[in-house]
This record gives sequence, C-alpha cells and structure tokens, in this order.
Amino acid sequence: AHQFEVSGLSPATGYSFLLETKGRRTDGKLTGSFRTAPPEDAVVPIDVAMLSCQKYAERDDQRGFFVYDAIKQFQPHHLLSVGDNVYYDSDDPIVNSTAVARHHWNRMYSLDRVSECLRVVPGYWVKDDHDCYSDDCYPGMVTPKMAPFTFQEGLRVFPTQVPLGPSPYRRYRWGRGLEIFLLEGRDYRTANNAPD
Repeated sequence: AHQFEVSGLSPATGYSFLLETKGRRTDGKLTGSFRTAPPEDAVVPIDVAMLSCQKYAERDDQRGFFVYDAIKQFQPHHLLSVGDNVYYDSDDPIVNSTAVARHHWNRMYSLDRVSECLRVVPGYWVKDDHDCYSDDCYPGMVTPKMAPFTFQEGLRVFPTQVPLGPSPYRRYRWGRGLEIFLLEGRDYRTANNAPD
C-alpha cells in the first residue's frame, strides 16, 4: 500500500482521479471519484454505509462480497468499516509475519467487488481484534500459533494499510448535523481476564 495526503480541496465538491502505478508489473490506469464533506455549518443530508467482519474464506464468490455491489449502487457519501477487515488468526495462511499480514490486506482489497466499490465510495477504517492480532486481543497477549508475529506488530501494520493519518484517534464532521469520533480502543484495552 502507498499512502499520500491530498490537500487544498474545496468542501462539498466532487473530484475525479486517475491513478497509474509502475513497478514489476504494469497495471492499467485506475479511475475513481469522491465528494468532499460539506462545510461544518451546512445543513445537509448524509448517507453512510457501515460494515464489519469480512472474512476472505467466506466471500460470496471469487470476485468478493455482494455487499460491496449494494454499497456501490446505494452511492453513500462514505463507507465506515468498523473492524475485522481481515482475519489474521483464522483465515489461511495464519499470520506469523508482517509479510503475511500484508498479504491478507492485499488479497482482500484487490478483490474486484471491493476495489470497484472503493474507487467511487470513500471510506474510514477502524481496527478490531482480528485485523490487529487475534480474537479478543489486548497489549501483551500472546497467540502461539501466530509466533513470532506479535500484537505490537499488528498495531504497526494497520495504519500502513488504511488511510488512518498520524493519530489513531480521529473525528470528522458532515455538515452541522453529524460528527463522528473514531476511537481505536483496541490499542490500549486491558486483558479480558483483568478485574472489572
């Protein structure tokens, strides 16, 4: 994944983009579009699609998940993916290195249905247990089948795969009526067996 910041965009404006990559293989040019959020004082409607728990082994067919076709057809202002974007601990191959973790992201987000949708529906991502390390994970947890990969390595991989920005804590507004806070609680949670 390669991330870069785009600045100087106007609010409530549609933009189109063309992306071309060069490297070991030649890919065709990718086009897409998005619309920026309205000014914070604007009174405007909003449509949001939200999803979670997309396991590669349980996709609908070789092209991905039908829900992405529905989201694309719905044309929401944006997508909110609230965790378990990939499954490090229960989708083959089990993640045991940063390279295998990146394989999970590349495999998921190169599925046709997923990539076609995300070229026209912008998104926000939050991590949960399976796309950080393993089921119900917390700092310091050890899952032997994933060794030598660790919880801390999972925290480092996530922001390289999604447009997270410099801080795991984010907020955004959509006009006057909606403000969303995205809190990455997985990073600092206590162990599941800790006293209440």
